[in-house]
Amino acid sequence: MPVTKNWITLHPEKELLNEEESIVMQDRLCSHICTHSKERSCNIHSKPSICQMKTSYLKCNSSTCKGITNDENGNRSKCEHQLKIIECVDKKVFQFWSVGAHKSESVQSTFNSQRPSVSPRKPKLTQAMKTFIENCRVVHNMKAKAIYHDFQNEFADVDPLPTAEQVRNFANQIITQYSDTYENVEREAENLIKAATSEQSLPEDCYSYGITKKIDGKYQIGNGSDLNPFFLTLTSVYFLQKFIASASLYEVQLHVDFTFKTNTLDYPVLIIGYSDFSGCFHLLTIIIASKQDSWVVTRAFRELKLELYNRFNYLLSPQYVMADGGLADNKSIQLEFPGAKRLMCFFNVMKNVRENIDKLKDQTNKSQIYSNIYYIHLSADEIEFNHRCMLFRVQWSNIEPAFYSYFHNQWLQGSNKNWQVYCNPRGYALTNNPLETFNWHLKKAVIDNIMTNLPLSILGLKKLIEEKCFDTPFLNYHIVSKRIESRALQLDKENCFTYENLLQDTAMRNNPDNSHLVCLKKVKNHINGSSSAIGDISIAKYTYTEAGTTDDIKEFKQIENIITDIIELSGMTDAGYIVNTRDRICDCKNFNKFGMCVHIVNACKRVKISLPHRKSNQKAGGTPMLRTNGNKKVRRPHLA
Repeated sequence: MPVTKNWITLHPEKELLNEEESIVMQDRLCSHICTHSKERSCNIHSKPSICQMKTSYLKCNSSTCKGITNDENGNRSKCEHQLKIIECVDKKVFQFWSVGAHKSESVQSTFNSQRPSVSPRKPKLTQAMKTFIENCRVVHNMKAKAIYHDFQNEFADVDPLPTAEQVRNFANQIITQYSDTYENVEREAENLIKAATSEQSLPEDCYSYGITKKIDGKYQIGNGSDLNPFFLTLTSVYFLQKFIASASLYEVQLHVDFTFKTNTLDYPVLIIGYSDFSGCFHLLTIIIASKQDSWVVTRAFRELKLELYNRFNYLLSPQYVMADGGLADNKSIQLEFPGAKRLMCFFNVMKNVRENIDKLKDQTNKSQIYSNIYYIHLSADEIEFNHRCMLFRVQWSNIEPAFYSYFHNQWLQGSNKNWQVYCNPRGYALTNNPLETFNWHLKKAVIDNIMTNLPLSILGLKKLIEEKCFDTPFLNYHIVSKRIESRALQLDKENCFTYENLLQDTAMRNNPDNSHLVCLKKVKNHINGSSSAIGDISIAKYTYTEAGTTDDIKEFKQIENIITDIIELSGMTDAGYIVNTRDRICDCKNFNKFGMCVHIVNACKRVKISLPHRKSNQKAGGTPMLRTNGNKKVRRPHLA
């Protein structure tokens, strides 16, 4: 016959306790351990209910009670104190019952006085806390330490606050939902594809285009195999509309490049964008693919052309396309944009030259080789380019035949020969550096330089596009870069310029069209104070010496500075440069390249004319500065 226990309620003043009151009640009890639990229909409400009721039975687990013996032989009997917790699973209300007494009088006294005899119970994570942690971990890819730092700031008014271990464990738990499985990747891709046709989508919302459905109704994004490569596009209506507005007024120069190490599957990411007059990069679309070849680039161009035509009735036909020396880019550009001029990144040209400079028989010719290549790069037109190439051949074909053969075959003919100043509009980027800068900040903002699972990488790129993290206005004018500004200040400080206002001439003063002209002359070379000027490539020869040994890159950078200084003297007449301060025009070679030069900066400063500068929170790649916490750059999630 079952034994009936006389259960006594622990809260006679209140029939039911809510969730917060139940936590307080459990903190006041001695340590107990659950032995078993069971569920059945709920009967603790005053009215009949269809919800479930869970009953948990707990026994005393106090070390004090366990240490008490009952006889001389040291035999121990179990503590008779038990607890019963009844919980309504749906409505989250509780009842606490007890029966029996503790073996230890001190433990029983503590229990009767309802004082906690053990450490307080750890607080639970609420739903708002879980949502915050998931947003930090999944969307912003933050580490556990950074998550808990923001967690403390977000829930500073909560006491007690969950521990760092609880936050870390939950962050690691939810990350398993975004593992590199095909189902997880397909789920994220399907959400992006459906956003393209959703009537509730905003212009800033990220979506995917160019993905068709299979016979079974699933979207054909590919599984990453050689026969079925993975291909997923990301863009937004806002970025496409911004591009069309700029391309309809000005010449378009596209930038194309792959970036890597953004996901654990090592899938390359293709970035397509364009630059403005100031050299800033503007994003157009992002493509994630499982391989890097001409098929990916060709399909990326083709799908982008179709999307612009189908959605906006706009025919994509860029005048210039900038890329590195990859054969995949060359074939795709020739196929999809036959009327565009294929530009070669000048940075990649010099990078490859540095890697092959060891082919020189005499390494002392290195500095002169570099200066000759720079003079070819600064050619004002094709006639000057051909003339300087001829001089380069005459000077080096016999002295350094191996290097000349490499340079001529690789960079002076074929699809990689367009890296001179005259090949694109003045001020437009002559390298892919704006895109490379964008790639660097993209990795910093999306994955924090730590490769993540592909679903998380997709979510990070989606967030980047929707928040327009790197978006800047399209500038149709040239600005003063930090490099030009700092060099102008340096030369002005050392009195390297002489200035003459043409208004001193009576005839010039009476003509209002000439009121903006000033004469600026560089009187000496900043390097070693030399006053000699070099006017032609055939005599552009100087030596580079430095105490001690240096690596090739450091040597190249110092040679580059010397070349820059000589260029500022090259082509200058005895009267100096005539600078148009109203229209910001100069005759120097740096102006032909950047659309801005130290002469314009110095002349406008003397006549007190302000020049446009880049914003303090904006970098050349169109990238805002990240907020900082001490010396470490951090991001903060933007919650609604």
